[in-house]
Amino acid sequence: MRIRRKTSQCPNCGASLDQVYNYCPQCGQENTNNYVSLKTLLGDFFNTYFALDSKFVKTIIPFFFKPGKLTNKYIEGKRAAYSHPLRLYLILSIFFFFVLTKAAKQQNITDLKDGQSDISLKDFDNLSKTTRKTLQGNLSKEQIDLILANLDSDEIVDFKLALKESLSEEQRIKLKSKLSKDAQKQLGLIESDSLLIASDSIVADDSTSESSSSKANHILIPPLDWKLIENLKYEKQYSDEAILDSMKLGELTSFQRRISIQTIRFKRNPEGAYLYVLSNLPIMMLLLVPIFGGILKLLYIRRKHLYIKHLILSLYLHAFAYFIYGIIILIVISTELSDNTENILITISFVWMAVYAYISFLRVYQQNWHKTLIKFGITGMMYITFIFLFLTSEALISLLIF
Repeated sequence: MRIRRKTSQCPNCGASLDQVYNYCPQCGQENTNNYVSLKTLLGDFFNTYFALDSKFVKTIIPFFFKPGKLTNKYIEGKRAAYSHPLRLYLILSIFFFFVLTKAAKQQNITDLKDGQSDISLKDFDNLSKTTRKTLQGNLSKEQIDLILANLDSDEIVDFKLALKESLSEEQRIKLKSKLSKDAQKQLGLIESDSLLIASDSIVADDSTSESSSSKANHILIPPLDWKLIENLKYEKQYSDEAILDSMKLGELTSFQRRISIQTIRFKRNPEGAYLYVLSNLPIMMLLLVPIFGGILKLLYIRRKHLYIKHLILSLYLHAFAYFIYGIIILIVISTELSDNTENILITISFVWMAVYAYISFLRVYQQNWHKTLIKFGITGMMYITFIFLFLTSEALISLLIF
């Protein structure tokens, strides 16, 4: 129930107000004082929409075990005894996307651990202590870990080849200035490279840039120098724009430049891009709720149901899906289960959700089981299509503004 801070006099027309009045009988203005601190307003908001009260407790049993009942009660006008469907949706969507984000971050950590090598710089006996310190002082820990992760052995020859592939020309120049001639030869730093990078800017080799610039104006996405991007992946002093400019791709359209910069940004920070796409999913799903209601309106258009009925059912079904899938994800990331067990749990969750939705359709729309089954199947196919379209659009838009 909404919290009101009632006053004894209407601030709009000056009429005297009794505490039982929610609205002024003279002018109709709501009897509440909103001239309070932001902390109080936020507290009222969370108490109104997220607090666990007797209504919420009374809603739990029909929500979980009596599909469609809450929708019917809402349409019948019996709303005071149960939590508002939007409130239930908000609570469970926050729970689901919190768990989903946690699972995504945990998966990234697992991937990083899997990619780490048991080999360290100390395993290379031929490298002097000074050489190891110089490498650690001029290369980031992430870059060293990436080099070591690509090694199959602790042979210096393998390390030299991996180092050569990873270093930018600026890093090569810095290391050469700080290492002895013998150390430079040992690490393969004496050899020249076709990639030239100055200390104040990044300059790609002219022999490759001319051909690239001639092609840039004829294609949607210009040919990027993937090796340069990979070499400068951990060089934070270089912006994505500077790396693109160094490739000398010629005159680019604003669209080509935008796509190219975002591609470079994604290649340098794929984990961050993935989490950014994930962070926008709640907005996408919120937009899909009324669309699902619209699909139901279309399929049951001859039954003369008002759209609000379909929308309320959509809110309850999405809220239930958030709970079921959120619990399954929480179990998977919190326990050490075999792949087979995880697949069984996922299958159970999908079947449970499908059965719940089908029973809801039966009870809310009161049609026979075979008509309901056909409409249920059509609804599912249409909704999956919308999910695919929205998910693709959301991912593309997110990557364009990441």
